[in-house]
Amino acid sequence: MYVVTSVNDLFENYASMGAVGERTPRGQRFSFDRGDDLRGTTEFLGDPRTFSLAVADYTVPRDFVSRTRFEERYLGITFNDRGSVETYRRRDDARVLDEGLHCYVEASPTPFFMRIAAGTRLHFTALYFMERFFDENRVALPDDFWAMCSRVLNVGEHSIPGLGLACRQIQASQLEGMAWQAFMRGQGLVVAGLIIDYVESRVSDEREQPDEALRDSVMRAKAALKAEYAHPPTVEALARRVGTNKNRLQAGFARLEGKTVSEYLRGVRMGRALDLLAETDLPVEAVAQHVGYQGKANFYRAFRDAYGYAPAEVRTFLHER
Repeated sequence: MYVVTSVNDLFENYASMGAVGERTPRGQRFSFDRGDDLRGTTEFLGDPRTFSLAVADYTVPRDFVSRTRFEERYLGITFNDRGSVETYRRRDDARVLDEGLHCYVEASPTPFFMRIAAGTRLHFTALYFMERFFDENRVALPDDFWAMCSRVLNVGEHSIPGLGLACRQIQASQLEGMAWQAFMRGQGLVVAGLIIDYVESRVSDEREQPDEALRDSVMRAKAALKAEYAHPPTVEALARRVGTNKNRLQAGFARLEGKTVSEYLRGVRMGRALDLLAETDLPVEAVAQHVGYQGKANFYRAFRDAYGYAPAEVRTFLHER
């Protein structure tokens, strides 16, 4: 089981699979040639910590499973020419990314899994935005941008004019140094504009935007739930602590996170439970208590709802390599 919580983890996993990494004038390239049918390359153009284009063509020699939960939100757009990847939180609610254009937004505290079958040849081009790209470039996103993107892009098929051209322009560029950095920043802003326009055109124009005070309350409430997931305050007490009332706080979570306060807390708890199952030998009952469940049955039910498996089953395949 490969665990990914950052871009550095991703690069380390490539190395553990036998890839040789090298810096290039425009990014970083990983070459696979291990002699056991793992072969090919993956190249990142730009900075994967903000905005990048990945160009990949490699074959996976054996079954591959990874668990991913980045600390920041991100958005990916993949043009898949060959091969397929299965992603899921619940095993019985998997999404298959096969040939064609696929968009995915990760804005949940709950990890997701990715599975690739042995012998699969993956050939794709992908654009990746990390949340910090928008922050560093002062892109004024709608308050509900991530929840809105998740709602629109994580389902169905999409056709977003201009994305293919941006990919070809990035691949064709011969710029280096500061000129390359400026070019990639510009391309990132262009693509961001296309995505924002596409998403906003598919949701109601009558969205009520939360005010600055409510946005601050939601951010403080999220921090409190992440810190106190084992013994959280009631929604009413949490609302008072962050300077609002229960109804406004629930409305803020629905708009900005796309879920209720309780659903957000459950996601935090399930993510922490997964970490404990993977990284410790604690009995399942102890894991349940650690993340705030006094009754084992309630924890089992919540865990199955989140992942589609019992905790012991998940622990088994988390330890697989």
